[in-house]
Amino acid sequence: EEILDAYKETVESMYSAYDDVKYYDYNVSLDGDTLTSTAKINYAKIDADAMIEVNSANSSLFTDGKVTLTAIETLYKAMGATCE
Repeated sequence: EEILDAYKETVESMYSAYDDVKYYDYNVSLDGDTLTSTAKINYAKIDADAMIEVNSANSSLFTDGKVTLTAIETLYKAMGATCE
């Protein structure tokens, strides 16, 4: 349990840089031996400059201030996420 608590704190810390970015909401929860991390991002409304300020690597997601579906799918699939 201590390990999962520490992992939860680490994940929360990673997301905390996005706390002030509008339309970027995240939640990290721990239920027994299951840690769940979810992020809800409204890419149609999010401020590209704010995202890039948090992490310059986010610039690869944007073309003319807009996010492309291809860029998002490529990023998430590279991280092992399932895209629907």
